[in-house]
Amino acid sequence: FVHPVAATVGGVVDHIDHIVNLIGPDHVGLGSDFDGIPYTPKGLEDASRMPDITRELVKRGYGKEDIVKILGGNHLRLIKEIAG
Repeated sequence: FVHPVAATVGGVVDHIDHIVNLIGPDHVGLGSDFDGIPYTPKGLEDASRMPDITRELVKRGYGKEDIVKILGGNHLRLIKEIAG
């Protein structure tokens, strides 16, 4: 899991990469718990830093479609499927 003391944006995206490689980008989503965790990864101190994840995904070669899925599209798809 993400290191509790020395976690970074890169480390978070390492985990995204791992899950994408295991099960694909259609099954990855982020949940921010800025109001409910005792620490944040370095570079993700608050929600204003979320674009840093996008930049890191782009840097690693993720395309727009997969980035949209990971950053919220998958959540919206599931809500629509479940709620009708």
